[in-house]
Amino acid sequence: MTTDVLLPTLRAPGGVHPLRADANPALIASLEALLPDYLVQQRWFGGKDQPITSVSVAEVVCIQTPPSPLYLTLLDVTHPGRTDRYVLPLALTKGAASVLKLHPQAGLAWVDTDAGCLLLYDATVSSTFWLVLLTWWQRGETRRSAGSAYRAEALRPIREVRPGKVQPLGREQSNSSALLDRRYFAKLYRRLEPGPNPEAELLAFLTRQGVPFIPSLHGTLTVTRQGTVYALAVLQEAIPVDQEGWAYVQQLAAAFFKRVVQNPLAPQTRAAMHQVAPEMLRMARNLGLRTAHLHAALAQATSPDLRPVPTTAEDIDAFATEVQHALQRLHRRLGEEQDTAAVSGWPWAKAQKRLADLRTWAPPAQRIRIHGDYHLGQLVWADEAFYILDFEGEPTRPLAERRRPAFALYDVAGLLRSMEYAVLATWQDVMGKAPALLPWGLTLVEACEEAFVDTYVEAAGDAPFLPPPASRRAFLWAHLMSKALYEVDYERNHRPGWAWLPLQGLHRLLQSPGPGA
Repeated sequence: MTTDVLLPTLRAPGGVHPLRADANPALIASLEALLPDYLVQQRWFGGKDQPITSVSVAEVVCIQTPPSPLYLTLLDVTHPGRTDRYVLPLALTKGAASVLKLHPQAGLAWVDTDAGCLLLYDATVSSTFWLVLLTWWQRGETRRSAGSAYRAEALRPIREVRPGKVQPLGREQSNSSALLDRRYFAKLYRRLEPGPNPEAELLAFLTRQGVPFIPSLHGTLTVTRQGTVYALAVLQEAIPVDQEGWAYVQQLAAAFFKRVVQNPLAPQTRAAMHQVAPEMLRMARNLGLRTAHLHAALAQATSPDLRPVPTTAEDIDAFATEVQHALQRLHRRLGEEQDTAAVSGWPWAKAQKRLADLRTWAPPAQRIRIHGDYHLGQLVWADEAFYILDFEGEPTRPLAERRRPAFALYDVAGLLRSMEYAVLATWQDVMGKAPALLPWGLTLVEACEEAFVDTYVEAAGDAPFLPPPASRRAFLWAHLMSKALYEVDYERNHRPGWAWLPLQGLHRLLQSPGPGA
């Protein structure tokens, strides 16, 4: 027995289902008392911004019986002013040593039962949990409890998977997932919000459209509780990943910097990038094409929840005002700090005027459903091509906002900013921030931006989700500014050591010439 691991102990006398709320209300109450400390240690828990007032177990459903019981547990986590709902799959086992050795963060408590001491842990680290969900999808299972209905729906036939072929993954920040026989990718949404999840909506549509560069959707799992439907999980095609998008672009950027070091007399111009960075420019053009094809496919939707909507003057005013306020907040915040000499001469007022003038430019005719959290971390390189993943949208934004039609340039700006991040992070990590190489890096960023945008615009043609030609530069600049301001705030609050990177991008945007210049 591995009870020397420092975990609290819960007492559960008798019974074959220790977590049954009706059989062991005292155990459930003890579990609720432990959960606040446990949750804040989990990577997927999104409520770290405020203290937890209380956690209540809304429901426990047994999805596999002893000797290896599994449970789906719905939690209501209360913070000052709000209550969030999460799902926490739980498992009980006598084989505690192997679980804790591989997944120490998964252990929640020891449960002292009449049958012995068992480990209570997060079931998503167990292949058995994912195989149970796969079985539900295969059967089109509907499981009912006293207060809920769990419904698994398969969009196409699903094959058997052997237990040894299941690989739980631990890299997600806000969700949990597993790879099943390198054929399926299952994702469990940890925070449950009312309504359809954008990922299930968009992947279902794009799969029906036959879009080849996204993972096709194979199944969905929802829970309906008190008349409200929550997306619980999805089953997707597993993409055979050669390299994640971020790592792939950093590899290309590192090759570029090393080539520059070896050829110090090469001219430092955008034109020279065709000689010293052909792979980076090819990558940017490929992504421009992929992004245009994605937006063109999404613009074909006709259902009420997915179809494009006309852009109004109020949409432009709201967007311009939001970015103006963000710029004002950052300017004020930097002005209140001691070391502001580096940014005191930046043309803040000029940027405010450019944002105010945005209302005078002709906008895109349509807003469409978009990816919404589009960056290199959402791309993989496989079979000499890019695939686009993770269509949930920005997880910090409310679900209703993520499901709203938006400006297509929001995605474009997200990926352009991500490419700049990758180049400058490579300059820092691989080249040690060598001052002489920074201008080269910035020239590369501008060349990649130009290659991406030119390809995107050419492929999109006269699509109504694009602004008219005379307005494109103004709207793209505003979207890039919006993303850079968000990044500065995020890095200063969460990763201060990285704050220099979006500040560098912000400075470049502030200095860039306006339309017609």
